[in-house]
Parts: sequence; C-alpha cells; structure tokens
Amino acid sequence: MQYPHATAIEWSDKLTGYAATFTDSSTKLVAYYSNDAVWEKTEQPMEFDSLPEAVKTAKDKSKYSEWDTGIIEKIMLPEHKIQYRVQVEKNDFQKKNLYFTPDGKLLKDKMTL
Repeated sequence: MQYPHATAIEWSDKLTGYAATFTDSSTKLVAYYSNDAVWEKTEQPMEFDSLPEAVKTAKDKSKYSEWDTGIIEKIMLPEHKIQYRVQVEKNDFQKKNLYFTPDGKLLKDKMTL
C-alpha cells in the first residue's frame, strides 16, 4: 500500500484518471492515478521558504524574478523523481507554472489560467 497512514481520503474523477486528496502524517497530499489505477504523481503544497535553496535561487535569478509567487508544490514522480512547481504571475492574464529539479534547473515554464 502506497500511503498506509492516509486519512480523510476523498476521491475525484479527473476524466483521464483519478485524484485522491488525503492527509498523511499531518501533511495534505493529492495523489493522481491513471484509469488503470497506476500511480502517476503526488503533489504536496508548500511555502516558498521550504523550497530547496537551489530552487529559490533559480526562481529569483530567472526572467520571472519580478513576478509574484503563487501556489508552490512539491511533485513526487515515479522512480523517486522530484520536481517543484512554482506558480508565478505578472497580472491576471500572465501566469505561468515553473517546473524545477531539486538542484534548481528550470525544466519548463507553462502557461496557466
């Protein structure tokens, strides 16, 4: 069992799979599964100050350094890979999700609504 101590579990249908929102050891998580019940990723909300120093530095030195920081999540992926998603916004119409490796490499920047 992947999360044996999960409590307050709520499932939702995401059309291409399912999401389970739950608490594990007092941490709120969302795990995503394919329609075939294969785990795809788990997301954990976090604060900017809790990011690895390399990720904070990379965001602050990026072309988005002046943009406001929004939602931040640690994304746990198969094969023990970790990414950090930092939402930034310049205004109501210019918003992006920045995806970083733990060592601060920007993997992609993706427009968001």
